[in-house]
Amino acid sequence: MKSVASSLHALCGLYGQSVMHATKALYRGWPLIPLSIAAFALFLLVATVFSGMGLAGGFIIGIASIVLLSFYYSWLSKAHAKEKLTFENIREFDGMLFSSILNASFILFPLSLVVHMLRGNPDTVWISYCFTLALAVLLNPIAEIIHIERTDGFSALFRSYSFVLNNWIEWFLPIALMMLPLAVHGTATAVHQLSSTDPLLPVLVVVSSMRVLFAEMPVLGIVSGVILANWFMLFRAALFEKLENGSHRQRAFMARQ
Repeated sequence: MKSVASSLHALCGLYGQSVMHATKALYRGWPLIPLSIAAFALFLLVATVFSGMGLAGGFIIGIASIVLLSFYYSWLSKAHAKEKLTFENIREFDGMLFSSILNASFILFPLSLVVHMLRGNPDTVWISYCFTLALAVLLNPIAEIIHIERTDGFSALFRSYSFVLNNWIEWFLPIALMMLPLAVHGTATAVHQLSSTDPLLPVLVVVSSMRVLFAEMPVLGIVSGVILANWFMLFRAALFEKLENGSHRQRAFMARQ
């Protein structure tokens, strides 16, 4: 019983520290909110302009999304480090981040084609949702592995799997709590939202979930979703580092001290 109590106390302390870190980091790095909105709006503009241009248009949209995601990861890393976001440093382009995201995208692209094929057949739609749900779980921390550890390619995928295997309770409990309000609309809705998660931008599910919850007030849903999504990305970054820097036994020992 003492061991369980120590573990729970250590876990609560871990979450508390991550909450404080994310709140302070977002307060100091508040430009992250309008910057992320601007980046998403620019992506929608590019997608609208080039969506009807076939393969070339799809290539342009894909590269644009990776470039914008590279900038977002860079801003997120600065905010996580409690670095002030200024007009000068938000324009910095991180080539290493771009390369890491590009490599991960090349690996994930064939998997997305498989999902698209499965969803084209009514008899295999359920398989596609199971497949995307498995990817959403096993690759959930890949964003942190890229923008914090700067790991890329297959190494990032293997690191993600290893991290989930070692920390699945601590990592997914906050995500489950974050998605709990969707249970009001049914478990199927929550599972569908999670299975639709983009591994490289996992908190898009937060924005879409807030839109579902505030369906009658879409503007409020989007704004609150963006703020919550950025806060949660900073929370995840803090939690990721703390989980990587200490084992279950070490955290329980520190809690007892």
